[in-house]
Amino acid sequence: MQVYIHIYITKTPEKVNQQHIEDLKLYNELRDTGLRLVQMVADEKQCKIKDVFEEIGYDMED
Repeated sequence: MQVYIHIYITKTPEKVNQQHIEDLKLYNELRDTGLRLVQMVADEKQCKIKDVFEEIGYDMED
């Protein structure tokens, strides 16, 4: 009994790479926005960003 698997490729490698780059740009923008917000909280509380992360239970390596 033979099993045939049909794989339909809908994106070229170039399109996959382009989508990955766009996703990375969005991730970086969101990360930078989050860090700016944490910096604002740290400035308001007059403490370090690390202290804010520890307070909310966020590991700096995440």
